Amino acid sequence: MIGDNDAYLINDYLDHNLSEKEIGMFEQRLENDSNFRLAASEQYEINHRLDIHEKQQKIEEWQQVLAATKQQNIPKRSKVKQMWQFAWQLAALLLLFVGMYFLWPNTTSNVSQQLAIEYWDKTAKFNHGANIRDTSGLPVPIAKNAYAHYHRKHYTEALQELEQIPRPLKPREQMLKGACYFQLQQHENCIKYFEAIVNGNTPLKDEAHWYLALSYLQANEITTARTLLEVIVNKQSWNSDKAKDLLKQLATKP
Repeated sequence: MIGDNDAYLINDYLDHNLSEKEIGMFEQRLENDSNFRLAASEQYEINHRLDIHEKQQKIEEWQQVLAATKQQNIPKRSKVKQMWQFAWQLAALLLLFVGMYFLWPNTTSNVSQQLAIEYWDKTAKFNHGANIRDTSGLPVPIAKNAYAHYHRKHYTEALQELEQIPRPLKPREQMLKGACYFQLQQHENCIKYFEAIVNGNTPLKDEAHWYLALSYLQANEITTARTLLEVIVNKQSWNSDKAKDLLKQLATKP
């Protein structure tokens, strides 16, 4: 069990209300306190579901407004009045589309892209910024800044920070680059970085394998995504249970 102060702290972290120093302390505790890490994960899932629920309610409200507009029994009017009525209906329809665009960004995406984003949000963890160190044992400011930008959803800024790190990039830095490109939906770059990790010799291979499958799914390359997910399930590697669940959902899609 965690106290009220910890609950407030977790919500402040998820709402991006912490300073960089507080973020570092928070992530350090995540690594060292399994109960705190579990509570943070559960709170993230609750917030995610509430967010989806609120968006769906807004969409339903707009749909009801449109339906009510269409069902009105309008008496005969002059042509000018009829034209005004048509204009109002058109404006309501346009307002509905604009509202849906901002309230539900994935409505214009296909099912595979929506699934990729959904499972990414459920499983992606990039809380390693506080642990990045160079050969002298001192924290690397550039890498920590990149992680801070990622947590604030400033993905382009995070990539700019990573570009300043001398080559070759370490696997964890490659992983963060791939994550930024995933969020920006730059499929080719995203796949390139995760494939480099999968083909390398690093303990992050299994984790990168999962992200690579989601990247192909987001790019609508469903056959390749299924193949990668099946490998994860067969090897019982990282997120194999989620891979099995995702395969079941894909089995119902063309």
